[in-house]
Amino acid sequence: MKAFVALALSAFSLAACHYVVPIRSPITQPPIASPIRGMIDVFYPAEFQTYHCKTGKGYIFDTFRFDLGAQSVTMFDSILEGVFEHIEHVDRDPDFAGRSRPHPAITLRLVQFTGCEAKWPIVGTTAIDIEYDANIYTRTGKAIAQITARGHADAFDIPTGASADESQYLGRLTGAAMRKAAASFVADFQRREEIRETLNAESSTQP
Repeated sequence: MKAFVALALSAFSLAACHYVVPIRSPITQPPIASPIRGMIDVFYPAEFQTYHCKTGKGYIFDTFRFDLGAQSVTMFDSILEGVFEHIEHVDRDPDFAGRSRPHPAITLRLVQFTGCEAKWPIVGTTAIDIEYDANIYTRTGKAIAQITARGHADAFDIPTGASADESQYLGRLTGAAMRKAAASFVADFQRREEIRETLNAESSTQP
């Protein structure tokens, strides 16, 4: 009997399918804003750019992979292109000790993503939370602000009549959570006038 159960579970496991969740950046155009003068360096850590995770529903169910990193980069590039006159990707963390840089800098970090905690049944019951942190530095490395951007999405964010396909459902939830996080970031950034004033002053002295 035990051998039969093991064989059955093995067969179910082999029959399960693996899907990539279709995630698209919810931001396709920069937000409307009065851009900050000059250039800002943007640092995405490697773990941010390549972030992915996988969720499963058990032996007889499918598994889903979230490739979140690339779409997060696309989203924040679009946001920052609306906030600053120019952005430039850099490959080194600007959180340095006493060394000057030619431009102010911003670093992005993914703090939380709960999509990979999804359990069966997925459609109608799953909720996704996402949280990003942004740290902004002057040209001399002084940290001047931290902005936390959070988004939450659940069944209420899925349009009525949308496909019940599980990977599509997870993709729409993730996109909705990202969109709310983006709105949170932009609103907080624009509300904090001291960030704009500091960075505009920095741009006037850029070499």
